[in-house]
Amino acid sequence: MIKLKQFKNRFDAEFFATILDKENIPYIIQSDDSGGQRPASYSIAATILVSEKDYELAKSFLLEQ
Repeated sequence: MIKLKQFKNRFDAEFFATILDKENIPYIIQSDDSGGQRPASYSIAATILVSEKDYELAKSFLLEQ
């Protein structure tokens, strides 16, 4: 898995991840917020990782934002 983008918080990462879900692109959201269990942690940055084979396609959706 490689870094697609670092978002300013988990909410923004999850919002973008809905696009990846619709396109059946597997991803991981990586953040130091206990898996979203600490609500105050939504201000902590979150990174979306995708496979190398899906990177270019996933990146194209970022450009559409």
